[in-house]
Amino acid sequence: MSEEKSESVESSGASQQPESGFPVADIKTAGGGIMELLRGSKMWWITIVCLVLAVGLAWQAIPASGTQITIRFDDGHGLKAGDSVQYLGIEVGSVTQVALYGSGVIARVEMKPDTNELLSQKTRFWIVRPQFGLSGVTGLETAVGAKYITLLPGDVAEGVTTEFEGLPAPPVDDSPDEGLQLVLQGDESQGVTPGAPVRWRGIEVGRVLSSGLSADARHVHHNIRIDRMYQRLVRNNSVFWVTSGIRVDAGLFQGLKLNTDSLTTIARGGISFLTPDASDNAPVHTGQVFDLQEEPDQDTKAEFGNVPLYGGGLPQTVRLTGEWDPGIFSRKRTIVRTGILINEGAQTFVLTADLPEGIYEEESRDIDLTLEIPDKDSVVLRGIGKSDCIRSVNGTLRIPLNLKDIAVEKLASAQLPDRQGSLIVRWGARPDGQRVPNPLPVDQRFLSVTEEGWIVSDELGDLEEWSGAPVIAAESGDIIGVLVVRDDIPIIVAAGTDSGGDGQ
Repeated sequence: MSEEKSESVESSGASQQPESGFPVADIKTAGGGIMELLRGSKMWWITIVCLVLAVGLAWQAIPASGTQITIRFDDGHGLKAGDSVQYLGIEVGSVTQVALYGSGVIARVEMKPDTNELLSQKTRFWIVRPQFGLSGVTGLETAVGAKYITLLPGDVAEGVTTEFEGLPAPPVDDSPDEGLQLVLQGDESQGVTPGAPVRWRGIEVGRVLSSGLSADARHVHHNIRIDRMYQRLVRNNSVFWVTSGIRVDAGLFQGLKLNTDSLTTIARGGISFLTPDASDNAPVHTGQVFDLQEEPDQDTKAEFGNVPLYGGGLPQTVRLTGEWDPGIFSRKRTIVRTGILINEGAQTFVLTADLPEGIYEEESRDIDLTLEIPDKDSVVLRGIGKSDCIRSVNGTLRIPLNLKDIAVEKLASAQLPDRQGSLIVRWGARPDGQRVPNPLPVDQRFLSVTEEGWIVSDELGDLEEWSGAPVIAAESGDIIGVLVVRDDIPIIVAAGTDSGGDGQ
């Protein structure tokens, strides 16, 4: 029996050997799942890394979504989904849906990312469409193209919102919260409509915001706004009257004389005002009511208007000029700076913008600057850069002077105040040699606040020749800063003495 089993095992073992004589692989099923698979080959790790990179790139390629807002309009004016929302000619959003909403329409808009600063509670939206008037034609590009929504942003400090009431037409005023708002009271409207100009000696200094009946319906109230730059012209004794735009003078010996203003004034009316004198310095407050009076005669007008436009007058500026030779491999550079004279203790200085950094290097050649002072002989300042000049970290320069009996200016503060309307001041000369002020108004919308100071928008042009000019507050006339141009970027910095710095 045992012999039979032995023979069967031998025959079975013999049957497992291939006839060719090659060995047979012993195949086992691997366990452990994915981790066992990853340990089995490094190519799987490379595959996973590539997959993660592909997912990351695809995620970055997906455009980020912005804030969703809704705007309600009385009329859609042909607005449709896909139309754009623009600000300063740049697309900042798009309309995703337009639908009926009660007695008006509602537009759902997706703003682009990083535009939340445009969504203040006081931001105003309106639909741009062709509009024709005596003052001009607007929105003509939408006559054959698509309509679009534009906006006028408010102060983001007022809070951000996502629901807005659209305007039926462009606002008559682009800065409703700035300047001085007054109420003019008359017996009739006399043809004055919103948007009409408010003028001082023919120069537009404000505009009419709205017109309507008084609470008792006995008078007509015109709400006006005087621009911030001109609000000092208004005093408690100011006289306002309506200008029709057409004046007819007739006389027995002079015949008929016809004078006309612009078509805007003729069509929309206008308001003029003057102030008898500057003796009444009491401040005029927002909302104060003035009567619309009859137009004064020409003799009375000639006596009006002796009112300083800026508080405290404008500071006298000086001019610094010179030639700087950086070396044999560089061209000569003309240095031009504006400045003012100040006193610090018993020492008189020229306060201006700093000079190029290379002037202060040891191997640099000396530079001489010619100082031009009003009603004084020019003074040559020698060896600038090697002298006892005081350089401040904010970019200003103080050059000591040994001059006596000379008028100086007073600085208001060592720190910039809150952003406000201001003027950059420098003086020029007329052909007859008389010096005249040349102030450059800088409204708040042209200023960006940074830690270093106020950056001035390039919309005001090239300000290189204004570098070193004093900056005064438009309302008070106080010197609050100095214009410094660094790397072609104009910035208003504090003019005070505690800004820090090192002597040279």
